[in-house]
Amino acid sequence: MSSVLKLIAKGLLFCVPLLAFMVYTSYTVDPVGLFHGDQFARNAVEILLEGEYAVSNYDSLEYYTRDISEALIMNADTFDTIVIGSSRSMQIDAEMAGEYYRFFNFGAVGGDYQDLYGIFYLCVREDKIPKRVVLCLDPWMFNTDIIDDRSNRDWYLAFVKGELGFEIDYELPNPTARWKALLDISYFQSSVAYYRRDTGNDLIPSAVPLEDVYHQDSTIKMPDGTVVYEEEFRNRPLSDISGELYIHTQHANFYSFRVLDYMQPSPELQAQFEAYIEYMQARGVEVIFYLPPYAPPIYDVLLEHEEDNRGVFLTEEYLRTIAAENGIEVYGSYNPHSLDLETADFYDGLHLRPEATIRFFRLTQR
Repeated sequence: MSSVLKLIAKGLLFCVPLLAFMVYTSYTVDPVGLFHGDQFARNAVEILLEGEYAVSNYDSLEYYTRDISEALIMNADTFDTIVIGSSRSMQIDAEMAGEYYRFFNFGAVGGDYQDLYGIFYLCVREDKIPKRVVLCLDPWMFNTDIIDDRSNRDWYLAFVKGELGFEIDYELPNPTARWKALLDISYFQSSVAYYRRDTGNDLIPSAVPLEDVYHQDSTIKMPDGTVVYEEEFRNRPLSDISGELYIHTQHANFYSFRVLDYMQPSPELQAQFEAYIEYMQARGVEVIFYLPPYAPPIYDVLLEHEEDNRGVFLTEEYLRTIAAENGIEVYGSYNPHSLDLETADFYDGLHLRPEATIRFFRLTQR
């Protein structure tokens, strides 16, 4: 072997360990969350995955809800059963969903139609499609005017275009792009800088022992994804709740319930939703519909002003038709009277208490 070749060989032997160290550091530290999700979110995910603690102050983390969901899907094993929807789904726990082990509730505060697709997209992207999906289907999930600034539009568009095949002006992400970062010197430098950073002023989610979750002054995220609201909110007297709802009904405050001028479900969103159901069922996913009820005074005023928000009632009719056509079970109803619910069964106008939910929502154990 010539001296030049020997020199090259020695150089390669020297470079391989350095290259391996660079790749390992970039992948492990992952400063912008390409491989393990948002760094801040991973602090919460580590607590949740342990299963022995809950996460405190979750109400202050609402802008990280989607990041936490992504980091969880990226770092956890495949879930058997998941819940997707708004905060109105966040009382559905493993027992109600007939799943005691591999279960997680991905309900999101302010969840809109983009979240309905975005969370499942993450499961597809990470090759972790669950066996059962409970879809919490609020009326506004079919209203294109309702978009929450906390939802991730890219996830929605990537799924609807890339997986469902709808023609949308959107450039699909390059699936190999993140892996190229492992060989990027700048990403390695960012990883080293992040690892050595001063964390003294970082807001870090804190762990709460499970036996203490019902005595907190903030919303608690449980290891199964459900939430326990702060003690003061949970224990509000019925007179306070009724008074609050009375104010809403007197002003017909439909804006607060996301149905202002909602006249009919969007045909565009209906087409996407039907393709979504077909996509899941073709992959062996059992789909469940959950229609979260309104508190009786709210539903009654919606009914009284049906001409201003008839989309609420048309949405329930549509979903029951789709369910019947596709062999899907439907639990709940926007109409609380059909479920024998009273105002005392609710925390407020939108959110049902878990002890009331389990009276009509309880799936068979798999």
